[in-house]
Amino acid sequence: MLAKARLATEIRDRLGSAPDLADFPLVSIVVLNRDGVVHLRRLLAGLIEHTDYRRLELVIVDNGSSDESLELVRSVDAPFPISIVANAHNESFSDACNQGAELAGGELLLFLNNDIEPFERGWLGELLGCLRESGAGAVAATLLCQDDEHELDFSHGYGVQHRGLTFAIEGDRAVPVLRGWEDDPLDEALGEDVECDAVAAACLLVEKSTFGEVGGFTTGYFYGCEDVDFCLKLRAAGMRVVCSGRSLAIHHPASSRREVPFKLAHETKLANRRLLWSRWGLQLGCDT
Repeated sequence: MLAKARLATEIRDRLGSAPDLADFPLVSIVVLNRDGVVHLRRLLAGLIEHTDYRRLELVIVDNGSSDESLELVRSVDAPFPISIVANAHNESFSDACNQGAELAGGELLLFLNNDIEPFERGWLGELLGCLRESGAGAVAATLLCQDDEHELDFSHGYGVQHRGLTFAIEGDRAVPVLRGWEDDPLDEALGEDVECDAVAAACLLVEKSTFGEVGGFTTGYFYGCEDVDFCLKLRAAGMRVVCSGRSLAIHHPASSRREVPFKLAHETKLANRRLLWSRWGLQLGCDT
């Protein structure tokens, strides 16, 4: 806790004041959940205690949880409204996010994983400032993860997981890879917004009208490549995709996937990539 607080203070000291926003549109935060009560408890605390931007609503799309997730959400004393979509089954990321977006009342949609932890109070205002300043179709936060996810150790306990996504050639196919992996979050890239091939939807902000314009998240994927596909749709429509260097959050990555058997996870990953290649192979410079 002290390490996070010190890191948050250092980040804000280096960045200076948060952007002076002319207005404060309603941000609808769409969060998918399945048996993630531990993550939700941390996320809710971050939204309530470590988020300065207050004009928001939370839309929880629960995919058939059997733990205490829904009880927690219904009992939390939050300074913003919370809506719940309770699905009986584990819907896909695309289907569930599209459900949440349809229910959302905000001008802006923020897709946020349940395993994201806000820890620096200016993060959401910074993300909105980036969207407006860049004119991008969508923007995402720089994501950090704890040292035990990295081979390197950092004095403040956290390294960069995500500064956007790019493509690398694997065999004869283009695959999405993380930018900034194992960077120091306090290095010279702090504060720099970067245009990217794609960004992760673990913390992605987009205008609701833009989301509808490109048809939301494409169905057919199952927890993989949906965000890449979405970004490619934005770029095909002439819009840019940007990762903010001033909005930082902690990600506790792939926590649910660790419970999935390796063979099934591998097969799902390949199926998602095949769909991505079938839709975007020519644009990515590989055979479909």
